[in-house]
Amino acid sequence: MKNIKFTLAIFFGGIFALWLLATSFPDQWGVFPVRNLLLQLTGTISILAMSGCLILAVRPKILETPLGGLDKMYRLHKWFGIIALSGSILHWTSKQFPKWLVKLGLFDGKKPPRPPIQEILTLKDWLATQRHFAEEVGEIAFYVAIVLLVAALIKRIPYRWFAKFHILIVPVYLALVWHTTVLANFAYWSQPLGWLLIAALLAGIACSLIALFKRIGKPQNATVSALNQNGNLLSLTLNAPKWQGHRAGQFLFLRTHGESHPFTIASDWQPNHQQLTLVVKDLGDYTRRLPQRLNIGDTVQIDGAYGRFDFSDGQAQIWVSNGIGFTPFLARLNE
Repeated sequence: MKNIKFTLAIFFGGIFALWLLATSFPDQWGVFPVRNLLLQLTGTISILAMSGCLILAVRPKILETPLGGLDKMYRLHKWFGIIALSGSILHWTSKQFPKWLVKLGLFDGKKPPRPPIQEILTLKDWLATQRHFAEEVGEIAFYVAIVLLVAALIKRIPYRWFAKFHILIVPVYLALVWHTTVLANFAYWSQPLGWLLIAALLAGIACSLIALFKRIGKPQNATVSALNQNGNLLSLTLNAPKWQGHRAGQFLFLRTHGESHPFTIASDWQPNHQQLTLVVKDLGDYTRRLPQRLNIGDTVQIDGAYGRFDFSDGQAQIWVSNGIGFTPFLARLNE
C-alpha cells in the first residue's frame, strides 16, 4: 500500500507542479478565466489518470517490482479509475458552472471575444478550427465514460458482462485523446507538462490497441490433466510444457471460454514434471461454473507468472492463512 500512496502522491504533486510551471495566470480574474484554469487542470488530471489505467491494464512486467506486484498494480489501476471519474466530473462541472451562475442571476454570461481566424497558417490555427467538434466529442465520451467507470466499481455486475462492456473504454479513451489534443492549452506542448501529456497519450493509445485486439500478456496453451472437486473447492492440475517456472506465492491468469481470471499457483515448479496445480474456490459466477465447463484433456490458456509475494526474508516465519488463502503456503511447502 505504501507504493500506491507514494505513486499517487507523485502523480498529484508532479502534475500540479508542472501545471503551475506551464500556466500563465490572467491579469484580471473573473468567471471565465477561473473556469478556463479549472478546465485545464481537471482535464489534465483526468486524461493522465485514464492513460495510467490503460497502461496498467496491459500488465507491464517492468512495473511489477517498483509497484510491488501485479495485484498492487491492479489496485492502483482502480484508484486511477476513481481519479479519472472524479476528475471528469469536476471537468464537466467547471464547464457548466457559468451557465448555472447565469440561471441564478449571478453572472451575465458574456464571454471575452475570441480573435477571428482569417487564414489557417499554423497548427495552432488549425486546432482552433476543431474546437467545437472536439467539445462535442468530449461531452459524449464523458457520459459514456461515467457509465463505464461507475459500472467498473459495482461488484454485483457479473464479470462476463463487465468484461464485454469494459472494453468500450478504449474508443472512449481515443475520443478523449482527440479532445485533449485540440483543447489543451497550446502553450503546454512546448513545456514539460506537454511532454508528459504526449508520452502518456502515446503510451495510452498503444496500450488501448493492445487491449482492443486482446494482445495482453503472453498466453500459452496448457492441458487439463486432473480435476478433483471437494465441496466448493476445485483442484485443477495442468500440464504446461512451455511454462518458464514460478516462485511460491505467484499467480497466473487462466483463460477458458473467452474469460480470463487470476489464480494463485498452489504447487512448486518441477521441470521434469511440467505440471501446475490450481485450487479454485466457488466465489462467484465464473468459479461456480468452472467444474462443469472443464474436462480432462481440455486445452486452456495460462499467462504468468505474476506477483511479488516473497517468502525469503532470512528469518523464522509463522504462517497464518484462512480459507483459499492457503494456496501460496501450499506452494511454498512443496518447494
